[in-house]
Amino acid sequence: MDPRAGLDPGSDPSTPQTAGPPAGKATPGAQVPEAAASEAVPRTALREQARLHYQRGNRFFDLRLFELALAEWRQAGWIWHVAGAPRRRPRQRLLDLRAVVLLLLTVLLIFNLVYGLFPRNVADLAVNPEETAGEEGPTWWERWLDTGHPAAPGAPSVTLREWWQRMQHRWRTGTDEPPPEFAARPDLDERWAELVQRFRRGAPAEPLDFHMIAGFGFIRSGDYAKAVHAFETGLQGAKLPRHRADLYQGLANAYYYDGYHPGADGLARYDLDRVRQAAEAYERSARAEARALSVGNLGWMYFLLGDYERAEQNSMRALGMEKNLHYVRLNLALTYLVQNRVEDAYAAYRAVIRSQPEEDVLTGGINDLREVMRDHPGSYPYADLMAGLLARAQGDLPRAEASLRKFLKAPDTSLRWRRLAEQALRNLNSPVSDL
Repeated sequence: MDPRAGLDPGSDPSTPQTAGPPAGKATPGAQVPEAAASEAVPRTALREQARLHYQRGNRFFDLRLFELALAEWRQAGWIWHVAGAPRRRPRQRLLDLRAVVLLLLTVLLIFNLVYGLFPRNVADLAVNPEETAGEEGPTWWERWLDTGHPAAPGAPSVTLREWWQRMQHRWRTGTDEPPPEFAARPDLDERWAELVQRFRRGAPAEPLDFHMIAGFGFIRSGDYAKAVHAFETGLQGAKLPRHRADLYQGLANAYYYDGYHPGADGLARYDLDRVRQAAEAYERSARAEARALSVGNLGWMYFLLGDYERAEQNSMRALGMEKNLHYVRLNLALTYLVQNRVEDAYAAYRAVIRSQPEEDVLTGGINDLREVMRDHPGSYPYADLMAGLLARAQGDLPRAEASLRKFLKAPDTSLRWRRLAEQALRNLNSPVSDL
């Protein structure tokens, strides 16, 4: 199953982090009380509300509930802004009005400046917009709205940054010819540090690590080579154990996902060289600071590498640190199954089923069993039994029935487990508490 990358929750909503599975149901998008803007609510209480909303958003993100996570993060940002905003005074409204007027005048001045500096095609101004909206291309006004300046048809767009560079060149040289070394607008990945620092909220307890932010951003965009480079660069200057653990955990995630190749059937194939690199990075992260997520992911790496003893050890260690890591318990159950420890595997699968986890957790467990059966056909007949029980708990009754009947057709299976499969078939629509 996919590792769940995470950082420990911090005290500041601006600090990048992710969390493990949530302890309870969250209420996304909860509104701030009306008293939040009054003097009656202490600023510390508002900041605490913002922190809780932010951590709740991180938990939704880990569960891939991206819309709910975004709503919680927006709510956290708004509350944090309210907590840090100065209280309005009676005379402030007049000052605000004057500020708005000055802003409008400034916008008009800039508009006239840009309008007068860029050359325009006089024929464009005389053309009827209705006559140019068809095959002849966009009108002069449409090009203005699209590019930010009244360029001629087919002219390249010029950003404010490029315009300012050209103006500086014009003032220095007295010519409109662009300099040979004129730099085009940098890509977003070249400006991430500037953008994060500019739009950051609040006063952090510790400085941002831009290498770590960039690394996780590259992972999200699928550029794993750049992610590896960002994390490795950050490790060169990292001194604190917690900081190094964060960076090694991100590096391990980048290696893993670089070697993780999902197919159209939902099953994945793995580049074992990348898995070994990920295992080494998870080992270093755990040595710097032991965390349940890193240790649990390390167990999964060892399973993929066929080192079942280490896989079991690390999975057990992770569950000792955080017992509600369902995906780690599923990994442990699979480790037992491939060692023909059916009783232990069944106990682990039953514990997950009875905890009633999210549907995607059960789907991951089923897919892991399917991958084992794909790679080792006929070697693990009890995988069909466990897959049927997970599918029944998930509510996928056709798959549950197919898997259970396939198990009953397998030779050399124990009578006890055959009776369990028959019982599950008879009670497909019943609650799973009968396991």
